[in-house]
Amino acid sequence: MPNPEQAVRNYLTYLTNPSSLRDDALITKLQTQIANTTDPIDKAKAISARQRAETVDGTTYRQDFITNAKPFAEANNITTEALTELGVPNEDLRAAGFTISRKNSPGSRAKRVTTDTIAAQLPSGAFTSRDLETATGASTGTVRRALSQLLAGKKITEAGVDPKYPGRGRAPMRYTTT
Repeated sequence: MPNPEQAVRNYLTYLTNPSSLRDDALITKLQTQIANTTDPIDKAKAISARQRAETVDGTTYRQDFITNAKPFAEANNITTEALTELGVPNEDLRAAGFTISRKNSPGSRAKRVTTDTIAAQLPSGAFTSRDLETATGASTGTVRRALSQLLAGKKITEAGVDPKYPGRGRAPMRYTTT
């Protein structure tokens, strides 16, 4: 079993460059053994051993990381955010005993955007649904629902399609506030 620093180092290396953890000396030795072996069973065993040596299995590196990462990080003032930035998955950090904050979690929910939020940010002049998505951070479905409600409430009107639309397909509808 590697020491804690080597366990963390090996796993971080595995995440970024797994092939660098291969034992090239062993692979060369096995290739020589394959070339010098005439017995088909011995050759098959040597080929299998070479294939295993060429394949870097991250299971052991991951398990060693999980066992050693938390005490090593605490002793060396390494933050959870630093490990996340280096590519360590949140599930591995949790398994190692780290606390993952929601702000650093890629699965965090986006802020809820309501029709009222969109209505409060309606621009003056003509705008498209894409303009509202960009301005509010709302999804396409939320913006469409809000536009439908605002049209029904006569707070906006359709101003026709965008005559300057350079893209393919149908030009987007423009809207104006009433």
